[in-house]
Amino acid sequence: MSDQSEVPLPTMDELTRLLFEGLKDTMEEAKRSESLLGPLYGRPKQMTIEDLEEKLNESSSDEEEEDDDDDDDGEDEGESDEEIEFEYKYGFNPLVHLGMYMKRNNPKNIAIREKMRTDAIRMLQKRASHSLRQLEVKDEIEELSHKMMTGLSFGPAVGMVSGSAATVWASTVRPGSLEVEISRLPTFDDASTMLQFGDCASEREGDPCVGSVKFENLESSSKYYYRCCLKSADGAFPGLCAEKFTEGTFKTLPDSDEHGDASFVLGNVGSAGFGESIKSIARTDPCMVVFLGSLLPPKLLTAIGDSPDSSKTRLNNFRKKIEHAWCSHDLAALAQSVPFFAAFNDSTKGSDDNLAAEESALGLDGSKSSSKKKSRKSSSVTGSSPALKSFGELFPTELIRKPTRHVYRKIDFGINCEIFLLDTRCGYLGASQYKWLTGGLEASSCMWKVIVCVPTALFEREVDRTVEEVAAATEEELSQQAEAAKVIQEKARQREKSKEKKKKRKKKGSMADVKAYIKDNNVGGVVFITGETRSNAVVKSEFGYEFCVGNFVTEQHPSFNFVGGEANRVYMETKDNDGFSKFTVKDNKALVYEVYGKG
Repeated sequence: MSDQSEVPLPTMDELTRLLFEGLKDTMEEAKRSESLLGPLYGRPKQMTIEDLEEKLNESSSDEEEEDDDDDDDGEDEGESDEEIEFEYKYGFNPLVHLGMYMKRNNPKNIAIREKMRTDAIRMLQKRASHSLRQLEVKDEIEELSHKMMTGLSFGPAVGMVSGSAATVWASTVRPGSLEVEISRLPTFDDASTMLQFGDCASEREGDPCVGSVKFENLESSSKYYYRCCLKSADGAFPGLCAEKFTEGTFKTLPDSDEHGDASFVLGNVGSAGFGESIKSIARTDPCMVVFLGSLLPPKLLTAIGDSPDSSKTRLNNFRKKIEHAWCSHDLAALAQSVPFFAAFNDSTKGSDDNLAAEESALGLDGSKSSSKKKSRKSSSVTGSSPALKSFGELFPTELIRKPTRHVYRKIDFGINCEIFLLDTRCGYLGASQYKWLTGGLEASSCMWKVIVCVPTALFEREVDRTVEEVAAATEEELSQQAEAAKVIQEKARQREKSKEKKKKRKKKGSMADVKAYIKDNNVGGVVFITGETRSNAVVKSEFGYEFCVGNFVTEQHPSFNFVGGEANRVYMETKDNDGFSKFTVKDNKALVYEVYGKG
């Protein structure tokens, strides 16, 4: 068997020469002869009716001759070299096909088509998102139109829920009666159905019309359905009988002696608002939602509270901002399915001093003062702060109209947990609230004593203390710097004196006092849930745990440093996260902490 040599593969140069020279020769031939671009191959031309009739009318005498000619043509068709006239209507041209192929598949056109495809997809996505937004706006407009027919401007929302009671709150468009009906069944036709009315009126002209209805003797850990609307005296809003109402649900909390799992959700409202994560809260089926602070961002609270405007102007600004927060469709929808609570903090500058002065004037801090001095001081500090007053009006909570005016409260959360919601002023509790809190901690027999507040117990804000040195070129500049230093030192001494006065006045009521009480009295099972850092963190200390809760939307926050000692342990460093935190108290006394969000 003879050896056969392998055929060498073509080189890249050979392929390049073959491709380019072949195309070059083809294009030159195409220039010389236009016939190369004509239709050479294809299917034959279709006969018309006239051609068919002409063929059928041919004389029968010529049929045999034509048949013989056709046979001869068929035999010689593949052998003849004579040029045949093609009468083809459609044809395939190799050169045209090659040109179209190269036009379609060269890299530049591929990139252009990919860009067109990407642009088309992006446009379709934009149109789809726009259509979805249109549907959302349509639903919101329909809901707003329906709510306007019910006479409610904001709400309804459920707050101050316990194992046996609940309060339904709403803001109305005009004075009248808030008509609320609740039931264990959505049909409102069983024996548990109750109908009650609450007055909707404003304290002064221009104040919002708000009303609330409190239901008692409810069953613990039970789901209730409610519907409410405004009933006005002039008949413009006839009430529930007109079947124009807003519906919602809520669940009562477990009693203090009740076993079982129970959960609640917490979150901060940052500068970016509530975000998309608030839609997921109801899916976790919590017993309640706790806002750390207010419905407004801390920076906005501080800006309005510290503005040079009058107290009435600041109050109106707070009201407008809170009403704008209630206009959020997601917040309104959540309020109709989960009860709301809040650990309030008034960050207005000087709010802590005002509270301390008020308690001192009333003798609530343990100080002794004459009745004349007490009366004079108390008359100068009467009335709620604009931030607290507006929050008490436009949130489902109860502003206790005692001398210090507050919204702090204790919640029984089953047999294993008690929750203390604090009301702070720039992080300060005050003597009255401190006494209430320490008394509650001492009397509690629960495994977990959860303190929910805004100020942190184990973190402090990181401050840049570096000072840039400025070189002095002349004696005059040195003298000016010396004078400026004297002024700065004098202001620093005044601040120190002011701090000393505050310390003397604030005998009890700071977070440091609360920590010291817990540590000195060996109070076990204490858990702090705070929101000052606006980031997530978990720390264990000698007086209990601290869980820091982040914002609903991730934002850049000031840095906080952990100030605990070596005996303390950091389980999770401060980390920004968009979402909310969920705490579940298990029947086996375990406390489960979960963070929901994208971070």
